[in-house]
Amino acid sequence: MHIVRELVGELGDELTEHRRSAIAVAAAALALVLAVGVASLLGSYVAVALFAVLGMVGTGVAVLVLTARNAQGPRR
Repeated sequence: MHIVRELVGELGDELTEHRRSAIAVAAAALALVLAVGVASLLGSYVAVALFAVLGMVGTGVAVLVLTARNAQGPRR
């Protein structure tokens, strides 16, 4: 029973982590949709600049997240 409890606990941790990731992706998608809406109101040059900035920020966040996960070491 101890092994089953441990496995259920690990599964719960994994689900929590995936839920957080899903929330982060949904928030990023919403921000992108709002940014596109604002940029379309302001003009095409602003839209291009906004896409470039969002791409750079998104890449930076992805690198930081992956670096933090790798720094924690291998999972069991």
